[in-house]
Amino acid sequence: NKLDTIQTSGITFPATVHGSSNANTLDDYEEGTWTAVVKAGGASLGAITAETCRYTKIGNRVFFNGWINGITTNAETGSITIDGLPFTVESDANGGYAPVSHWAYDGISFANMLVLRTDASTTTFILQETTEGGNGSDLTEANIANDINFMFSGQYIAA
Repeated sequence: NKLDTIQTSGITFPATVHGSSNANTLDDYEEGTWTAVVKAGGASLGAITAETCRYTKIGNRVFFNGWINGITTNAETGSITIDGLPFTVESDANGGYAPVSHWAYDGISFANMLVLRTDASTTTFILQETTEGGNGSDLTEANIANDINFMFSGQYIAA
């Protein structure tokens, strides 16, 4: 009985996605890990002493979380980005904001709400603070300290 097999072993998706033309068919599910690379103005910051980053992809929606610990600042200028998301962000998602569900942070200073802003057609998100009016400003190395401890989660639409 096919139903008994599904109930006892779960649903298995193939390693290679065979996309369906039917929008109501769930044909892509994946779980895994990814490596975060923290940058300021495009230059990698110092060594990360600990990191754990995971994702779940359901269709084109990617849910991600991570823990970054022990960054060494090195006087770089420009926006703080975290690169290495497991899938490329869709091309028309620039400016897409995902509130950070941070359950712990130490060594990040900001005055308002912390958000992650996806960067279209990349594997990057930008750390920003936003005000009640929705105006965001990028965090820079001046906003973080050595030995930062930052846990985060978010989601985005993959290309």
